[in-house]
Amino acid sequence: MSPRMFFAAVAALSVIVLIALYPVLPVSAQANNSPVFTDGEGTTRSVDENTSSFDNIGARVAATDADNDRLVYTIENARTSPFTVVRATGQLRVGQPLDYEAKSSYTVKVIVTDPEGATDTITVTINVNNVEEPGKVSMSWTRPQAGTAITATLTDPDGSISGTSWQWASSSSQYGTYTSLSGNGANTATYTPAAGDVGNYLRVTASYNDGKGSGKSAQKVTETRVRAAPDPNSAPTFNVDTRAGYGCGGGRRDFENETADICRHIPRNKPAGDDIYYPGHVTDSDHDEHHYSLSDTISNSGDAALFRIDQSGGTLFTTAAHIYDNPSGGKFQITITATDASGGSDSIDVVLKPSGGNRNPVVKGPDFIRYTENGTWALATYSASISGRGAIGRDIGWLIGVQAGGGDDDFFDIDDAGNLTFTQPPDYENPADEDGDNRYEFHLHAYDTNPSGGRPGQTFFNVTVIVEDSTVEPLEIEGPTSVRYPENSTDAVAAYTLQGTSTQSTEK
Repeated sequence: MSPRMFFAAVAALSVIVLIALYPVLPVSAQANNSPVFTDGEGTTRSVDENTSSFDNIGARVAATDADNDRLVYTIENARTSPFTVVRATGQLRVGQPLDYEAKSSYTVKVIVTDPEGATDTITVTINVNNVEEPGKVSMSWTRPQAGTAITATLTDPDGSISGTSWQWASSSSQYGTYTSLSGNGANTATYTPAAGDVGNYLRVTASYNDGKGSGKSAQKVTETRVRAAPDPNSAPTFNVDTRAGYGCGGGRRDFENETADICRHIPRNKPAGDDIYYPGHVTDSDHDEHHYSLSDTISNSGDAALFRIDQSGGTLFTTAAHIYDNPSGGKFQITITATDASGGSDSIDVVLKPSGGNRNPVVKGPDFIRYTENGTWALATYSASISGRGAIGRDIGWLIGVQAGGGDDDFFDIDDAGNLTFTQPPDYENPADEDGDNRYEFHLHAYDTNPSGGRPGQTFFNVTVIVEDSTVEPLEIEGPTSVRYPENSTDAVAAYTLQGTSTQSTEK
C-alpha cells in the first residue's frame, strides 16, 4: 500500500470512530427555539365595562413553539395591573371591574417564556366597551315638609345628559299607584309640596337622553310622607359641650384665648377622605331632617375650603393629604351650621389643632394582591414615612397582625425593608386560610421605633392576598444531588425520576 493510500485509510477510519463516539445531534437538541406570539408584536381585545372579575377577555393571546415546549404566560407589572392572565394558556381575564367613563383603553404587555428562559412579548390593547348603566336621582330633602322646596338631581354614569324633563307624582302608599302632580314646580327639578300633599309620598321621574341613547328614565321616592310644617318651628341645637376651647386644653375654658365653642385635635398626616370629626347630634323637638354646611370664621378665612362635610350626616372629612401639618397660627378655624327644613339653624365655631407628639406613619403599598400558586414567595414591598416637624431620624418598624375577621397572619412575614413574603407556599387546592376560600387577610403594623416620648405613632394597614389556581403544577426531580463515579466505568451515573403532575387548561 502506498503511503498516500495508507494515510487516506487512516483518515477515513478516524472519521468513522468520531461519528461513533460523538453522534450528530438533531437540530432541535442543538439550539432552543424561542416561542413566538401568533399575533405578532401587537393585538387588540375588548371587554364590556363592569364585567366581573375572573371573566375572560376575548380569545386567548397564544404563542407557538417549534420545540413543542410547555409555555408560561405572564403580565408585565402584574401586581398593579387591572388584568390577569392564565399562565398555561395566555387567556386574559378581568382582574377588577372596569369603568369606561374612568378609562376606556389599556395597554398590557404579555410575556411568554419556555423552559429554557427564551421569551417573546406582545403588546395588547384592551378597549373597554361602554354599556348602558342606569341613572340615579337624589333629593335635597328626603323627609318632605309642606312649604319647603325639594330639588332633585340627576346623575348618569354614561354622561352627556340632555333633554331632561321632570314629573312629580304622589301616592298614599310608598309602593302604590302614583298620580302626576301639577303646579308648584311639578314639571321641574324643584317641587314645593303643598298642603294637599300632606300624608302622601312623593315620587320624581326624570326622562332624558344620555351618551348611550335616548328615552332613558330614573326615579326617586321620598323616605317619608309629606308632613305639615311645625308651627311654631323649633330650631336645632348642637348637643355638644360649648365651653370655650373644650377638648384641646384639658377642659380649660380659654383655649389660647380662642372663643371657639369646641376644639378637636387633627392628626398631622391624616390622608385624604378620612373622617376627622363628628360634631354631635343636634337636639330638635320637631324631629326635623337637617342639612350641615361649612363656612369660615371671621378670624381665619379660607379654612373651610380645606374640609368637606356630609350634608345629611354632619361628619367632617379631609379633602387633601398632608396639608394639615402647619396651619397659619397653628390651628384651623371653621363654623359648622345645622339647618332644618323650616330654615331654623344653629352653628358652632370649631378649632382644629394639629395633634402634637408622635405622628402616625403613612403606609404606601398595595392593599389587595393577587398571587398565582407556585410562584416566588415575594409579594410586595411597602414603605412608610412620618411627615411634619420632628420626622427626621424616625425609623419604621414592621409587624404582621390579625385583621378583624381574619386569622391569616402566620402565613406572612415582613422584613425591616418592608418586603412582604409568604412564610410557607400556599396551595390553591388545599387552602389554609381562616375561611378556607384562598383569601388571606391580615394587617401590617407600621410603628415609630424611636419615639421622642410617650406612645409611639403607629398605623394598621389591612392587606388581602387572593391565591389563584395555576394550571401548570410544578414537576419535581427525584434523585441524588451528588454521585461518586469510578473512572473508566461504563455503568450509568445515576437514575432520576419526575414526580408530580402537570395539567393543561382546555379553555379557549
